[in-house]
Amino acid sequence: MTYAVVNGSAFFTVSSLQLNGPMAVYVVWSLYRSAVLIKRDKKVLNQQNAQGITDSEVTA
Repeated sequence: MTYAVVNGSAFFTVSSLQLNGPMAVYVVWSLYRSAVLIKRDKKVLNQQNAQGITDSEVTA
């Protein structure tokens, strides 16, 4: 976004799109992946809390 605001029309050149396209895809994938991992960690922690497992037992 910042690049598009600062450089305006240069954002849509072929060479710029070759770099910005994959970077945008990577950013979207990273945000999705982090959301999935956070959701999974919360689920695991909730299961451990329900079973009465403490952090010290998990790391041991």
